[in-house]
Amino acid sequence: MGPDNEKAPTKCSAVSTMDRSMPDFDYSHLTNELRQLVIEDIKADPKRFSPEDIQKVYSDEWFIARYLLRVKLDVKSAHQMLRKALEFRNSPIISIREFPEEFYKIGALFHYEPDRKGNIPVYMRVRMNQKIPLVTQFLKSFLFRVIEEADQRAGGKGIALVFDLQGAGFNNIDMDMLFFVITTLVNYFPKGLSYMLVHELPWIMRSVWVIARQWLSEDHKDLVKFSDAQTIYEYFVEENLPDFLGGTCKRDYRALASNCITIAQAAKRWDLNEEELYRIKKRFATYLPPEVEDQPQHAG
Repeated sequence: MGPDNEKAPTKCSAVSTMDRSMPDFDYSHLTNELRQLVIEDIKADPKRFSPEDIQKVYSDEWFIARYLLRVKLDVKSAHQMLRKALEFRNSPIISIREFPEEFYKIGALFHYEPDRKGNIPVYMRVRMNQKIPLVTQFLKSFLFRVIEEADQRAGGKGIALVFDLQGAGFNNIDMDMLFFVITTLVNYFPKGLSYMLVHELPWIMRSVWVIARQWLSEDHKDLVKFSDAQTIYEYFVEENLPDFLGGTCKRDYRALASNCITIAQAAKRWDLNEEELYRIKKRFATYLPPEVEDQPQHAG
């Protein structure tokens, strides 16, 4: 549980991406110019882009404007960045939208209730991270979808990426996945990251965050913040925190998506054999709550 109400800090350390480097003039003509450039790309080769993203190009103002804001309204740079992002979003792995229920049940990666500034947090419980080469690409796709859902919920207000390092060790650190998380937010959800909160960082793992900070541009380096059991309440009210961070929010962060599939169905789609499926199920079982692990899986 959190501290008593009279001891709870009134200070708000959370920040918003909307408070940084916003133009004080109308730049809609630049947004229209960028949109036309991308529409020309779409007309030239529509198969390179997903139908959903094509619709966003035509109708979603923020979907276009955020790339301009990321590169200080440079239309040429924004065009290159947006085109690359659209192609990435339409790649075979990233375009996956159905994931095994175990991805949800372990409660290691999810978006939750807003922070004190209205940012939507994405929680990553690092101690549950397992390097499973067989499913690494699919975990990246799942991570992308969780971030995308959080970004849609935020509606332009921003995302807070929370790394919970309670109980984590070096064996839980995956530098490739960490690099993917950071570059995904910066390059494919520009102007979406309000800050990264590193919670309960052990001193022996500080070198990891020194490296991770080097991956950030100069204007993003100051977005890395740190918290502990007391200062976490400067970012979140107790009622919006999950239980493992001392919060009282009752929303189930292990809730299944309506379109999730069984791990057996996923293995078939991913061309994994029975032995590989067994190894994956065994690794996931380590972090499944007992009452969840014993439940029968959904019917296929």
